[in-house]
Amino acid sequence: MPEELDDAGLAEMFARYHADVMAEIPAQDLTGVHVLARRRARKQLITAAVVTVLAVAVPTAAYAMTAGGRHDRDPARPKPSVSSSPSPRHSSPAPSSPTTNGAAAPAPNGRIPLAELTGTAIDLPAWSSDGCPSEHVTLRPVADEREQGAVGVDTIEYGDVDADGAQETIALLACPLGEAARQQVVAFDRDDDGSIVVLGRVVRPGEGTGSIQRLYGLKIDVPTGGVGVEVSDHWACCGGIEAGSEHQWRWYTWNGSAFRQTDGPTAFTPIPAEYGKLSLTATALTLGAPTDGVRHGSITMTVTNSGPGTAPGVRLDLAVHGPDGGPPEPVDIEGATKDCAPAETGGGITCHYPALPAGASRSYTFTVGSPAANDTAISAGAHLSVDFHPEQPGVRMLDAFQSMDTSTALEIKLID
Repeated sequence: MPEELDDAGLAEMFARYHADVMAEIPAQDLTGVHVLARRRARKQLITAAVVTVLAVAVPTAAYAMTAGGRHDRDPARPKPSVSSSPSPRHSSPAPSSPTTNGAAAPAPNGRIPLAELTGTAIDLPAWSSDGCPSEHVTLRPVADEREQGAVGVDTIEYGDVDADGAQETIALLACPLGEAARQQVVAFDRDDDGSIVVLGRVVRPGEGTGSIQRLYGLKIDVPTGGVGVEVSDHWACCGGIEAGSEHQWRWYTWNGSAFRQTDGPTAFTPIPAEYGKLSLTATALTLGAPTDGVRHGSITMTVTNSGPGTAPGVRLDLAVHGPDGGPPEPVDIEGATKDCAPAETGGGITCHYPALPAGASRSYTFTVGSPAANDTAISAGAHLSVDFHPEQPGVRMLDAFQSMDTSTALEIKLID
């Protein structure tokens, strides 16, 4: 600008601008249109001049107010805004609560040591039937779990089952009543104050045919947080045979409010209405003279199904037993086919053979090798014990819970 405007100049320009705006609009003839156009053009020029003056004058005044025009802060680095409201503070934020910097607060650590879990009174989910406490229960260690009416921790595992980034504690609980027990699998966590709380019940046995009757092991699927529980359809107590129970692994997942089954079987295999009755006959078992310190012999057994119904499979369990529990050296028993494997307990072998229709018979041959060190025990009454049962292959022994003649003791003879 050629010269700096003062307050008087600015006032004069605003006065002229105001006068033009307030003037009456002329009649809309040709002359009036020209007059209106000239006035509008003049107002636009005045407005532009006012804006230009203000754009120069305001920064100039601000600059004059500083010490020599110097700035304390780099203008290219703006000062961050600061809220005048204080952020909320939490002594123990919930897992989903944001912190003051916007990040999610860490979830409480729900990995509870067994010593702490069994030393704290906890309210538990209800049991399947009466007889076991649920309110303010102090859990017992595994060693004390057989105390009647006391709740013990049978098995314990850890994993992030609720996907909050921290582990939880999953426990198989047992409350003995008589020869059986009430059971349930429960997931424990901590609240914001660090106290032990129940996240939820994973599973418990039910009532009636076809429902879960017993719980066994636990395992956690780390990628998904799923809880695996081994279950069965019978409680093999009171003289029952565990092999008569169907065992399954079922998987449960936390959905935000409860555990629901998400994988594994949802029902047990039905038991056939008819599956026959088996009987067994056998040739004599004779062990010959020792060769390299071992006596060898063979035996053939014939199994007959007298019906009614087809046995879906045939199971044979063979082992040598004696008056004092068995011979001092292991006895080797092998089947003529690949249907046999070492027994899970007690030595000997277990064999699984195909279905046997009603009225049919089938023979099976075995070889036996006994170290000569067993001769005294065999002479004193050691024998070959054979158990034979119809079965659902890979599922269960069918007559395990019935009073049937399904075992025999076969004499062993020694010759030189």
